[in-house]
Amino acid sequence: MKNYFKKFSIMLVMSGILAFGTCVSAFAMDDFKEIGTNNLNNTANNSAKIGSALIHPEKGWKRYDDTSSNISYSTDFYVQGGGGFYQEIRHRSLGSSTHTPTIKFSFYGSKLRLFCYIPVTGIQPGQISFDDGNYEKINTLKVPGAIQGIYQGLNYEKTGMDKKLHSVTIQYATGITAFDAIDIDSDGYMLPYTEPVAQSITLNKTTLGVNEGASEQLVATTTPADAQVTWSSSDPLIATVDSNGKVTGVKTGQATITSQITGTNITATCNINVNETSIPSGDQSIMLDKTSAFAQQDTLLKLIATTTPSNAKVIWSSSDPSIATVDSNGLVTILKRNDTAQVTITAQLDGTDKKASCKLTVWNSVLPQSIELNKTSEFVEQGTSIQLHATTMPDNAKIVWSSSDPSVATVDANGLVTVFKREDYSTRVTITAQIDGTDKKASCELVITCNGDWVIPDGYKSISLNRISACVEQGSLIKLSTTTTPSNSKIIWSSSDTSIATVDSDGLVTVPERDNYATVTITAQIDGTDKKASCDLIITFNGDYVLN
Repeated sequence: MKNYFKKFSIMLVMSGILAFGTCVSAFAMDDFKEIGTNNLNNTANNSAKIGSALIHPEKGWKRYDDTSSNISYSTDFYVQGGGGFYQEIRHRSLGSSTHTPTIKFSFYGSKLRLFCYIPVTGIQPGQISFDDGNYEKINTLKVPGAIQGIYQGLNYEKTGMDKKLHSVTIQYATGITAFDAIDIDSDGYMLPYTEPVAQSITLNKTTLGVNEGASEQLVATTTPADAQVTWSSSDPLIATVDSNGKVTGVKTGQATITSQITGTNITATCNINVNETSIPSGDQSIMLDKTSAFAQQDTLLKLIATTTPSNAKVIWSSSDPSIATVDSNGLVTILKRNDTAQVTITAQLDGTDKKASCKLTVWNSVLPQSIELNKTSEFVEQGTSIQLHATTMPDNAKIVWSSSDPSVATVDANGLVTVFKREDYSTRVTITAQIDGTDKKASCELVITCNGDWVIPDGYKSISLNRISACVEQGSLIKLSTTTTPSNSKIIWSSSDTSIATVDSDGLVTVPERDNYATVTITAQIDGTDKKASCDLIITFNGDYVLN
């Protein structure tokens, strides 16, 4: 009874400072009542659930009575004493049709629990708002079938919030409503209610173009001005952003940069377009994998363009679509015909004068067939692989690959040879490439080595060129390349007639301008040996030449 009168005197003091509308205590202090030392039913972790009677806070929680000077109530509330209430007192509202029972307070922490007396018939439903004015429901609770209600019943819980200052508003339906206690983080504290500051964020740009490897600065403007901002990229493989809003292009593509007020869902975004680094017109280029080719009528031939920049758009065209057409991917369709003909396929960088061409000679009968490998012999370490390449006439001939001993080495349909592990290198194996359906073939003898150095006898040295013949327009250039065994062999280049074409030490052939067609042979020879390979060039004049 002594405690009751003590609490009743508190009730009178509080009643004296209530004013019309909403009352806020004139004295703000951290007037908590207790910090939890045990969990409900002495469990290892918090075990209280909605509807549990919890007369003391659990571990990690701190309890405030409803009489805390940091809590403000609308005038609908009055103080009511009772033995079962926390600190033997609670706030209660009878409600009205003209007023919404409202409770307000602020606290620093990341979690919140609300307590009240839960009658058998149930409490009034309510709603609660944190910081942003958006409300969530506080559901009705009942104790059906019980003789009496639940004192100090847990009727609302929210955890996992950002640990910061929160401004809380609670509203109840217009009916009998009661409020008894609050639990927050054990290291948190309560303050009088403060209106949440309206928060916003904008960026100085909503779209931004940036080159690969270059950076641009985004600037975020926030309310309040000192709000902390978190930056992120939708695709860091396209564009990255640092903690200060500096955006860096990684590779060509699109990404979205998001700035967010930390601890909220308030964001602003900027769409980023990353462009390939601009290349001056003079540095743009295009070349084809073939500058000339022989093909049989009614077949297909694939041409491959290499460009700078690598993503340049290529426009393909045919000098005579009645002989051959070409699609946007460089696939040439050679049409049926009754005679031999020539056609030029051109690839041009879109919007520039940069172009490359391939001159096709189309045969109306079976073409002369030949095949040659880039290597005729090679030393290969056991347990490794080696790639062989075949040059054929016609260029699109189908090749069948085989191994003389698949227990030593196998070869796939693309000429990739796999050499199995072994303990000696005295074994040899021959890899053969054959034009399908013919007796035309070429072979490469492989000597298998095992963890050791060796001296390559002259008999195993070899050289081949990437072309055995080509048509070249007078006044132009053509690059020849070699494949040798050993791979670091010194190459001596020569021309059969330097008045027709010259060749430098890197295999770059220069064909001077002339007013007629001619032929010349370019030879590459392994220095100090008789191993050589040649390419016969037919020099054309304005695209014409005579086939012998």
